[in-house]
Amino acid sequence: MPDIISCVAQAGYLGASIPQKYGGRGYDSYQLCALHEVMAGVHGSLENLITVTGMVSTLLQRVGSAAQKAHYLPKLATGELIGAIALTEPNIGSDLVNVETELQQDGDGWRLNGKKKWITLGQIADFFIVLIHCGNQLATVLIDRNTDGFTITPLNDMLGLRGNMLAELHFNDCRLKEDALLGPLTPGVPLAVNFALNEGRFTTACGSLGLCQAAVDVATRYIRQRKQFKRRLFSHGIVQHLFATMLTQTRSAQLMCFSAAEYRETLHPAMINQILMAKYVASKAAVDVAGKAVQLLGANGCHADYAVERYYRDAKIMEIIEGTSQIHEIQIAMNYMMGSEA
Repeated sequence: MPDIISCVAQAGYLGASIPQKYGGRGYDSYQLCALHEVMAGVHGSLENLITVTGMVSTLLQRVGSAAQKAHYLPKLATGELIGAIALTEPNIGSDLVNVETELQQDGDGWRLNGKKKWITLGQIADFFIVLIHCGNQLATVLIDRNTDGFTITPLNDMLGLRGNMLAELHFNDCRLKEDALLGPLTPGVPLAVNFALNEGRFTTACGSLGLCQAAVDVATRYIRQRKQFKRRLFSHGIVQHLFATMLTQTRSAQLMCFSAAEYRETLHPAMINQILMAKYVASKAAVDVAGKAVQLLGANGCHADYAVERYYRDAKIMEIIEGTSQIHEIQIAMNYMMGSEA
């Protein structure tokens, strides 16, 4: 995996969301959309690598000190450092306001205790941005991989996105310096975390679109070449029905992602809801489109010789990461009723 990361970094893709003044590409929303669409078709875990790096860089840009930005952002862009963002825990998924990982004042610094789970890139990350509670408030802290009391347990054998190198993080009286605290303590989930999640939802939506298109491409080649009952598969009405549905769902996901890119680029007041809807529509479409591709390929679709089985597994993860589809339904409806969509 380090060799692959090096290739992605050399191409400049790890710095896609990082401003040029820090050595990144500074891609606009449309360029980001295209990048994540293409990369997901190559491999979902490569796309997710870029997504997580974008989330980490977004959070650092929001609440990192000038020194932290100058140190971490250029090295994230080149792949010299790998960052991860640690929000979820063994007992906490969507309910981030009730995280149990605890930060306590300790002299002129801090002491960190708790666990995080399902952390993407956790097996290889050099540093982590961790959501914590301190008293009755929340914040994020930055912790180095080599901090005393910090241990990492790999989590493998996942359904999809198997190259994500997930890990469980254990913090046992980890001593942190005063400047490890990123941003102020707040009564709810820090605004910077929401900005990072918004970044992740946008790029995950575009990655889901990439899985849709990749599944369509494989299915197109297959139904053109494969014959059953002395006719090409494409000439059968039932196949045409499945394929037409795949095309329509993919186009719908594409339009939602393009709209989200436009809203993001212009900072439209309804940007957050548009991104939520794009991620909701595109990730659900990816599961259905990839599933139909597996169905069209039959037994071949269930074997690793054909990538559609991987697209199907990866797509299911897209429905869960950066907020489940069910959580998005609640957020979309609440945002609309509260007027942020208007």
